[in-house]
Amino acid sequence: MVKNCPDPTGFGVIKTVNFVSPDEDGNIQLESLTPCLDIDTDASTHRLTITETCCDPCCGCEELQELEQSIADLRQSTVDIRLFQQKLESALNQLATSLNITGV
Repeated sequence: MVKNCPDPTGFGVIKTVNFVSPDEDGNIQLESLTPCLDIDTDASTHRLTITETCCDPCCGCEELQELEQSIADLRQSTVDIRLFQQKLESALNQLATSLNITGV
């Protein structure tokens, strides 16, 4: 990198990246903290491409199966509660009818 060169574009030059200045040769080192980050450069287009190449799962198959079972149990509980609500509503209506009460 040529230091103190004039800016031929008129757009200004990049002097820092997120307040990180280049070393004496004008280079800034980019590091990935995970194996899932790929950093590519293309000098001909002045492009830097950062790509996430994999996704670390937050849980494994065992945990996923447990979660699926919990969701299935929750769905069944919801169905059971709805059925109980319907039976209770029916019983209340029958009681109201037998007591000759309206608006229940």
